[in-house]
Amino acid sequence: MSAELIGKFTRVDLVYIGEGYNGNYDPENPADEKLLRFDVYYKDNDYWIPANDSSYCTTVPTDTPQETQNKIVEYIYNEVDEILSCGSSIKKLCEKLSWISPEWVEN
Repeated sequence: MSAELIGKFTRVDLVYIGEGYNGNYDPENPADEKLLRFDVYYKDNDYWIPANDSSYCTTVPTDTPQETQNKIVEYIYNEVDEILSCGSSIKKLCEKLSWISPEWVEN
């Protein structure tokens, strides 16, 4: 796992599962990069349940510094936590967040 933030009700993971710019990462394509995916979960009793429509590939390369990955997870968490804890859909928000890049959190 690349980065994770666990709150009282919400969890966000940033992971690599073999994705690149056009689906699966293609090591023979010099323009492709290994990209991270985020997954959002909510807590139901003692279990973490994947939130509906909340798993998306990002534009964040796997070689992004750990500090930046941690900031990205925190950014996503702060965007989804309150909405998710109210029981509202986060699908459109997560679609927007799929465009997140290191530049969103740097500086």
